[in-house]
Amino acid sequence: MLPNVSFGGENICFRLAMIIIGCVGYESFAQDAAKLHRLYVKASLKRQGIGSALLETAERRMKLDGYRYSVAHLGGKEYFESRQFYPKHGYTEYEPGYMRREL
Repeated sequence: MLPNVSFGGENICFRLAMIIIGCVGYESFAQDAAKLHRLYVKASLKRQGIGSALLETAERRMKLDGYRYSVAHLGGKEYFESRQFYPKHGYTEYEPGYMRREL
């Protein structure tokens, strides 16, 4: 069963049976770039493609909004999952703690 998608400005949430199972947001970062923030998937539902679907949805909306790049801040070392997740989706580190991908 596919999740219900809701958009609130630049925030995207996936719901399943009215329960939020994942969210992501983005905001303008530079003239041609938007920065992702708070990509989240409920722990019990990780590794099922939900994070990838959220990221792809956000990237499509960024592109429609005229952005050329998507930027992700990796956070501290405790966010080890983000350091594995983004490279799988074509992101490369361009300065310490930041990755980006051309849309």
